Amino acid sequence: MNLSLPDEVDLWRVSVSEAAIFRNVFQETLSNDEIEQAQRFRFDPDRERFLVAHGCLRLLLSGYLGVPASDITFSRTTHGKPFLQENSPLHFNLSHSGAWVLFAFSIQGPVGVDVEEVRPAKDSLGIARRFFSSEEFEQVRTAVEGKRDDCFFRIWTRKEAFVKAIGKGIAVPLKSFSLPVSPGTVLWEGHSWWIQDLPLSENTLAAVASQHPLYQPQIRDVLECLEG
Repeated sequence: MNLSLPDEVDLWRVSVSEAAIFRNVFQETLSNDEIEQAQRFRFDPDRERFLVAHGCLRLLLSGYLGVPASDITFSRTTHGKPFLQENSPLHFNLSHSGAWVLFAFSIQGPVGVDVEEVRPAKDSLGIARRFFSSEEFEQVRTAVEGKRDDCFFRIWTRKEAFVKAIGKGIAVPLKSFSLPVSPGTVLWEGHSWWIQDLPLSENTLAAVASQHPLYQPQIRDVLECLEG
């Protein structure tokens, strides 16, 4: 797999179930620590999702960097965000939920993505009241009948993608900021961030946050490269 470094933000997706045929390929790329981490998962679907996500990440990074996938090494920031050790200009992020894994790559600056499988939320209003800004809570509260869960998860994916992009994780309370309706921009610590919803599948919502606007985001399928 040979890939050109992205001019803006490259987005990739992979279906966990469809990628199962490459399980051995993925496992051969992982570090010993990653293999041990995979083995600690109690349930097989979680273990499989981890192998697909991290195996595909290594193969994609290998394609961009031109180095063997198994030779890639990672470090983590003080807030836990992984980055490449080799002083590479390539930023990346991944997220997975349900049937899908989503990846983002950029040389323009940090990037974050989030994926959420839409499912009935037991207490979407209660969760929104606790974690969303007052404006975002009102969006959920006033959502039309049958659309509340969709509204809740759309806001959630935007906020998660944003905190992953800025690299602060749980150090930034989700309630402490409000994001625009996608697409839109938000100013944070002197930098402008672009927030964009992404089309992934009928029952899965996703979002990306980057310092580079994405006016017509395109998501490529990892398996098309592996099978080609």
